[in-house]
Amino acid sequence: MPARPPTPLLALLTLLLWAGTVAAEGIPYPWQVLGRDEGLPSDDVLDVCSSGPDTLWAATAAGLCRIRSHSIELLGPGQGLPAGAPLQVEPAGAKACFALYSNALARVDERGVRLLRLPYDPARTAAVTLATLNGQPWITVDGRGAGFLWDDGKWKPGTARDPAPGPPPPPELGSLPVGACVVHAGRMWCATRGLGILHAGPRAFRKIDVPGVNEIVSLAAAPDGSIWCGTNDGIAHVRPQGVRRITHVSGKKLGLVTGCAVDRDGRLWLGSGSSWTGLYRLEQDTWQHFGKAEGFVDAYVHGISKDSAGTLWFSTLNAPGGDRQDGEGVWFYDEGRIQALEANKDLPSGRVYDVLARDRTGVLWCATLNGLAAYERGEARTYGLEDGLAGEKVWCLCPARGGGVWIGYQQGNHGVSLINRDGVREFNVADGLVDGNVWSIVEGEPGVLWFATDGGLGRYDGLRWSSFRAHEGLGSDALWPLLPAEGGRLWIGSRGGGLIELTVRDRERPRTRFDAERFEFGPGVEAQVTWRGTDAWFDTPSDDLWYRTKLDDDPWSGASAATKLQRHLEPGRYRLQVQALDRFGNAETPPAEVEIVVAGQRRPLVDVLPWVLAAAIGLLLVFRLRRR
Repeated sequence: MPARPPTPLLALLTLLLWAGTVAAEGIPYPWQVLGRDEGLPSDDVLDVCSSGPDTLWAATAAGLCRIRSHSIELLGPGQGLPAGAPLQVEPAGAKACFALYSNALARVDERGVRLLRLPYDPARTAAVTLATLNGQPWITVDGRGAGFLWDDGKWKPGTARDPAPGPPPPPELGSLPVGACVVHAGRMWCATRGLGILHAGPRAFRKIDVPGVNEIVSLAAAPDGSIWCGTNDGIAHVRPQGVRRITHVSGKKLGLVTGCAVDRDGRLWLGSGSSWTGLYRLEQDTWQHFGKAEGFVDAYVHGISKDSAGTLWFSTLNAPGGDRQDGEGVWFYDEGRIQALEANKDLPSGRVYDVLARDRTGVLWCATLNGLAAYERGEARTYGLEDGLAGEKVWCLCPARGGGVWIGYQQGNHGVSLINRDGVREFNVADGLVDGNVWSIVEGEPGVLWFATDGGLGRYDGLRWSSFRAHEGLGSDALWPLLPAEGGRLWIGSRGGGLIELTVRDRERPRTRFDAERFEFGPGVEAQVTWRGTDAWFDTPSDDLWYRTKLDDDPWSGASAATKLQRHLEPGRYRLQVQALDRFGNAETPPAEVEIVVAGQRRPLVDVLPWVLAAAIGLLLVFRLRRR
């Protein structure tokens, strides 16, 4: 009879293989806990196994759990299983498992539970190991190597290898006790004692190391899909075959590269901020310098942006604390030459951090140290604190759908503002923004905005705000440049965490479950309807789901993390709809629904009157019958 490697050895091999794949792809180990808050009946998990892509099994101190995409189901004596906690679980085919208890072995599948008699006396057996061979249970008794295989409805004796030591904990788990590990739904799931199941995620982030670089402060995409990174020490070219760094041009050290862009002809432009030497352009391995001799200024080039027509715009800074010099402010490159913006004299400050040219309404926007400037059809307008801005230091800009502009502030935790025909609207941490100091704003997929901040990555799709932080795979909370790419991808530059690529793989919708099938309330009682939500394979933790509600024909509410509706309602019947939203913008479709019934006020006279009338009619009929 063939020998089958024991379960601990398989777990070790699985963990090492998965960890090797993770290391090769440069993905860190961000772990999430699946515990009581997500519906696990106990945080003490002894074993875990996978039976196909749809079902995960966990042996917990409270009983056997069947975990599916959106749900955790506790199975116990009510389903025909023995009382107590299962010691081990092993896959038994698609959506089925074997669960070993102290006094029984059970096979559980969609049809129910089947108990198999044990090939040993539980009262006299101290150590038992469960495994499977060709879909059949294999039991090794007392660790002696002798075992039994269930075959053709009977237990047949055989031998197995000596048990191997259990798997070591993955690096980020430290000294936590880790039991079985299994790969399921693209993640590693580990059984732990005291913290429930740990699983790696989210699967969205991929880190790319740029050797010798601490900060990435500007990003640009080349026509071939490679990425140029302006860093604290020169420029880095990230390609599939590796990373190439350029620290010197024409014998001069580049230093901090604060701006980089690729023009419509595929040429790389960069501004070397720390050297105060103007602009450089790379064309066919030849560098060209643009300074005073070329009609430019030897200024600190803070940023380079490209408008919809392909024109390059350069934002420059005068010396900190110095007087404004001629030509500092905003410049642009068009028709083979660099020109200064005629309206530079109208800027509220000579320190310009960002330029948004030719937005959807044709306005030129300039972010400066002392507010925001807008130019339209030759007329200039400035925005400051008196116009509704939350702060004076406007750092970054992004066009808004329908016209207007998003602006991000540096210093003072002022968050972001949206300026459009309706006025100025501020958003900050209280609204869901991850942090109040914002370094970059870009639009990814249509209508989806991303925010790089001092405290992590923010996302806003018009319905809900989402947050992503270092421990979830970003590598650093301090982020700076953002660069959208095809397919909803996003390149993220960080200060201390290298270059990160975000690829949204979560396309499954979350679900809402109400805490009752129907909610009934007496007269004058405030209606309270509660619910819970889960995301597919818990990609978004339950606490991070948002919801919006709709009562009958009322408009949808704004999205929030609230899981309760409290309202005084008139007597009658109502239909409440709740739509869950996960962190990647997947919305529950169709929304969950529940009926609310509010009873009317009791009116004794009205309640008794029908009975009195019925009695009177009855007496009248009896009286007439007697007269006949």
